[in-house]
Amino acid sequence: MTSAWLSGVIVARDAGEMIDACLASLAGVDELVVVDHASTDDTATRAAQAGARVVRMPAEASLGALRARAHVECTGTWILFLDTDERLPIGGVATLREHLAALPERVSAVVFPFDNRLGGVTLRWGGFAPARRVRAYRRIACLWTASDRVHERLTLLHGRVGRLDTVRVTHLTYRDAAHAEEKWMAYARWAAEGAFEAGVRPHWVRAGVRALARMLRDLLLRAAWLDGRAGLRLVWVRARATWARERHLADLWRRIAG
Repeated sequence: MTSAWLSGVIVARDAGEMIDACLASLAGVDELVVVDHASTDDTATRAAQAGARVVRMPAEASLGALRARAHVECTGTWILFLDTDERLPIGGVATLREHLAALPERVSAVVFPFDNRLGGVTLRWGGFAPARRVRAYRRIACLWTASDRVHERLTLLHGRVGRLDTVRVTHLTYRDAAHAEEKWMAYARWAAEGAFEAGVRPHWVRAGVRALARMLRDLLLRAAWLDGRAGLRLVWVRARATWARERHLADLWRRIAG
């Protein structure tokens, strides 16, 4: 197989309605790899039609394992990865190519500025901005932690992290308020499962204090109210998710108690 210089990667699950725009924003990469996480819709078909090499993974695979598999499948010197709800601007890949070509060898990963959105609102407060995340790295200089359940971890083996400020990633974080609640309740469930596996017992007072502390932090320290109704709704959803995590944890302990 001929090695590429810039590989584009997407990890996707049931993203048929979103993946086309994500794939289009990666136009210009030398190879395109989509890891399909047991989708039941036409995600894999759409990716293949766009010219991507599709790799299928089972439903039980963790996000870390999905990232690690994508890493192995790539041949590029650099790997650019996006989630299906993320978009590069027009010309973003070309700008990235120029930036990467000029980087010294000591730079092994690149962070991008992010614009997080709830529906049509760009979130500027509440801890959502300023936001920067690694989205490109040298293949031989980094590895993914495959055991992480909720949030995967990219480990830098050598070198340092650089910045690219001229390409902003649009992150369609939440389609609407209902989608925000759906995502945060899923995070709460996964966090509870991880705590249960670690032997952590539920503690309702602790959960209540954490939920209240999160709400006050988001409202007062992070000024989420400045994002209007969208910001206030997210404050409420995230506080509820903190409490929901404890409820899920209690349910798991009750099941084994009979």
